[in-house]
Amino acid sequence: MKKLFFAVLAIAALTISSCGNKTKNAAEATDSLVDSTAVVDTTALAPETQSMFKILSYKLSDVIAKKDPKALTTVLADIASSYKALVNAGNLKDALPFAQLVKDYVAKNAEAIKTIASGNETINDLLTTIQNLPTDAATTAEAAKAAVTNDAVNLASTTLQKAAAAGATAQAAAEALKSMPTVAAETAATAVDQAKAAAVDQANQTVEGAKQEATDAANKTVTDAKAKANQSIDDAAAAAKKGLGL
Repeated sequence: MKKLFFAVLAIAALTISSCGNKTKNAAEATDSLVDSTAVVDTTALAPETQSMFKILSYKLSDVIAKKDPKALTTVLADIASSYKALVNAGNLKDALPFAQLVKDYVAKNAEAIKTIASGNETINDLLTTIQNLPTDAATTAEAAKAAVTNDAVNLASTTLQKAAAAGATAQAAAEALKSMPTVAAETAATAVDQAKAAAVDQANQTVEGAKQEATDAANKTVTDAKAKANQSIDDAAAAAKKGLGL
């Protein structure tokens, strides 16, 4: 059950949903994150947690590259909620170093995040939440859970909302995530279908464009030929009239 929880939790990190934007400068939160200098040995983490971190870091890099504030909001919420989900699963031991990993990774991307998050209070609040995630070995499970508010969890992807829900047990979190592989597979299949449809549409547009260009070229050739023929007739008629003295 525990391995299922983490495997599905890693997949859950891929689900991105939209959320609203508010207005406030996020510079203070990202500046604080840059101060993080602790080094964490990722090999000490469970393989499932390492995979989850890799997925989340990839998604963060992806939304930064796309400069998408809505997606950025969801990814940051997923990061914070993943921490709480780990604690809910009874894995505080991994949650603490995981928190330091995500703090460091966000810090490395602080400047890019500032650019996207300018004037966004929601992102600012999520950055502050991540900045304040407990990492001390003396942290209790209750203190760790309290570090991620319901407001932050509510901004995460649907499955992580369930896994990180206040008071959720390890079993309840695992049960909430059971449907995630199917959802992820369906989402991936939909994405593939959309990509195929887009490719077909683009190909059709290219073909139609080529047909139209060929038609236009043929019509122009006919028009030009008619014009030349008419001009030749007019020239011949003018020459004949001149020869007759007309």
